[in-house]
Amino acid sequence: QGDVLMSFDGVPIANDGTVDFRSGERIALTWLVSQKHIGDRATLRVRRGGATLNIDVTLGGVALLVPVESSLRKPRATDLRVPSY
Repeated sequence: QGDVLMSFDGVPIANDGTVDFRSGERIALTWLVSQKHIGDRATLRVRRGGATLNIDVTLGGVALLVPVESSLRKPRATDLRVPSY
């Protein structure tokens, strides 16, 4: 809490959470993170309490907000009923 993420794998992060993408273009940091896979390593440059730290992390998975077998899942094509008129 209170950490400021300054770079991800050596790519500087702007104040608005974007990174350089192509010449003159910027894109959200989430795109850069999505290019990694679970188990990949990354180096984060973090500002914490006035000190700058380089932290090596191993990327993990995320917990799903809606479980795959939930009743709230998106219906399959076979679940759809076509009304008969």
